[in-house]
Amino acid sequence: MEQVGSTYTWIFTMQSPGSFFKSKLLAGLLYLLVFDLLQTVLLVVLDQRFQSGWQKYYFQFFVTVIFTHVFLFLFQLLMSLHYENQLFPLFVSIGGTFAGVFSWFLPQIPLRYVIPWGYFVALCNSGYNYDETTRYTEYFWDSYPLIWLFVCVICICLLYYFGKKRFCQKIAAM
Repeated sequence: MEQVGSTYTWIFTMQSPGSFFKSKLLAGLLYLLVFDLLQTVLLVVLDQRFQSGWQKYYFQFFVTVIFTHVFLFLFQLLMSLHYENQLFPLFVSIGGTFAGVFSWFLPQIPLRYVIPWGYFVALCNSGYNYDETTRYTEYFWDSYPLIWLFVCVICICLLYYFGKKRFCQKIAAM
């Protein structure tokens, strides 16, 4: 929206590019926080077989979705601010979503660790065993992959630092 015409020139007479970037990021993060909290609460409410000790799994679910959503939101925000034509970021997000879904079904290919959309899979701490003869599926909780959470946090920090720096340089060159 801001890339049309000379809107950046008007906006940056009142605020710096860095504060503009932070405000867009914080507004999006607020929406993500509310959405992810509601999603986690809905999961807790709809879970009929609540057992003691499961609270940590709900917290792990919340941590997984919030950090992955922050990573994806920051990535999409930077692409949207970088490209004047918004179709490219849209197509990247659609393609990344499909690649993230397929990374769940292809565990032998380490795609889930390479693309941001794959971190929903990489940070998932639930699994299942399917028995073809009885057609029963047993679901279980697995240990939480903290190493991939740290990788995700490091990627978020690097993306924020270099993305903000690149955005401010781009605006200064205008």
